[in-house]
Amino acid sequence: MSLRYIALFVVSTLLLSSHSIAQDNDDNEQISDDPIIIHLDIADGQSTSVDVIVSGYLENEEAPTAVWWELSDSHGIRSSGILTSSISESSGDFVRPRWTFQFTVLSENVIPCSCNLILFAQEESMEPVKQIRSIFFGVVADSLPPTIYVYQDIIDDWNSNSMLIYGKSLSIGGSTPEIGVIIEQSTDVRCNSEIQNSYAESFNIEQESIDWKENGDFSFSVDVGGFTDGWYDITVFSELQDTAGYAYFCISTRVDNHSPTPVITGPIALNEGIGSLTLDCSGTTDDYWGISGITYIWAVKEITPVGLIPVEMATGQSTRDISLSLTSSGIFDVSLTVVDMAGNSASTSLTVEISNIQPVVRLQVDGLDVYDGDDVVIRRDNAIMVDASSSTDTENDIGSLRYIWRITNGPTYEGAQRELDWPDSDSGFFYLTLEVIDDDSASSILTIRVSDSDESFSIPSSLVVFIAASVFLSYAIYNHRRDIDPNEDIPKWT
Repeated sequence: MSLRYIALFVVSTLLLSSHSIAQDNDDNEQISDDPIIIHLDIADGQSTSVDVIVSGYLENEEAPTAVWWELSDSHGIRSSGILTSSISESSGDFVRPRWTFQFTVLSENVIPCSCNLILFAQEESMEPVKQIRSIFFGVVADSLPPTIYVYQDIIDDWNSNSMLIYGKSLSIGGSTPEIGVIIEQSTDVRCNSEIQNSYAESFNIEQESIDWKENGDFSFSVDVGGFTDGWYDITVFSELQDTAGYAYFCISTRVDNHSPTPVITGPIALNEGIGSLTLDCSGTTDDYWGISGITYIWAVKEITPVGLIPVEMATGQSTRDISLSLTSSGIFDVSLTVVDMAGNSASTSLTVEISNIQPVVRLQVDGLDVYDGDDVVIRRDNAIMVDASSSTDTENDIGSLRYIWRITNGPTYEGAQRELDWPDSDSGFFYLTLEVIDDDSASSILTIRVSDSDESFSIPSSLVVFIAASVFLSYAIYNHRRDIDPNEDIPKWT
């Protein structure tokens, strides 16, 4: 599956409003929240020269908050009415409550007309639902053009590269109309172009490219890939060769053929510690349409020797930053995919490193600070008090440090503070090693030499070397002087 279709799926999932199922707190019975269903008791595509009585019913749990009808053709609304106050609930054993209605369309107000009768029903603030029927008002001798209605709603209509147009068109007698289209850049007042000129410049859609249904519904695609981004008026024409005139329906739509440009900003290297590292994508741009409506898809994966391990994912139109915890070190791949309202997408990524700081080992022996390589003199029969609790590390690791004590050829101990006994050995000294380890297995090591103060005095090795060097130097000077004969004649010039 291509990235484009994945992006379209993500955007569609985010934009579709879901109707939740409420739970009754007492008996847990589910309450239906299905949309209103409209039933119209009128034949589709009928031809008449008299008034038309329209009846039907609505299915819904409660009375709709608004019900109205419109009769329109290519030139606009020809007649309309409001039914909200006149609907009444039907009695009977129905799966859902029914609300009946009836109204009359006066032919004298609209004749002649290739009309679309549209009934609307709305529930509170939800989008209205509608049903459409085609009615031809005229005398028998009239030869009326087909009806035409395009279903698109410009609120959510975005197109990139191609556009799917779907609508309804019926003719008297049921012949299949011919469909033509023209696409023009919108003016300040949309769908205000000269229709006669548009019709002359329109291009026909091949019948084999149109998906026709028995009820007159149709759909087909047009190529908009060569258009610059912006608003466009799309006029769809319907005509029959043996009738006079044509019908048309204009919609406005957005064309967006360019992907946004994703930008990630923020630090890419920090030391482990407390808090978080935040990356921001507010620099993302979309030249024509702006960033309104862009969906941001973040993915964070840790880069390990065995592959990428998912760490975090965040998606949303307001998710313009993402944070990584600094409490754990590692190398992370951070990717950002941005998807605009037309489904165009683009991605970028960067590598972020959170570095671990190894602990700093500190040691006190009997309350005195000692350092790596020091020689500490203690009586063999005294306990040795060692304390490494002043060792340091980053704030997140300091509480989890491990302290490992090792004695030459002897046991191993743990703990920040210990009381150690002299090892069972005839030697007059031993080596004590302290290793401090954090939760990332980083460590620091300190080693000291512990000597018995009761042992006979011994000259430090450094002093022995110094004395030996001094004796050697004195001996060399002595031999040099001895080799010089004091009685040797001093040469004289003659």
